[in-house]
Amino acid sequence: MTKNNIRVFVDLEVTGNAKGGLFVKNDLKDIIIRIEQDNTQRVVGIVYDGTKNLEILTKPVEDLNKLDILKGIKSND
Repeated sequence: MTKNNIRVFVDLEVTGNAKGGLFVKNDLKDIIIRIEQDNTQRVVGIVYDGTKNLEILTKPVEDLNKLDILKGIKSND
């Protein structure tokens, strides 16, 4: 996997540096590939609620194409 293919999902309530290096083998990669294979949905997040279940958050690719950040346009906010 190249750095261009990495997507990171981060706990937005945490500040400062975080340590990586803990890896878990699972089927999440295959599940994401299945969700995204028809190019209509993009996985944009994962919700961990403390159980063994993960919720996959998706957004229509059409909506993502409308986002200025993906086009390299700086917001005027």
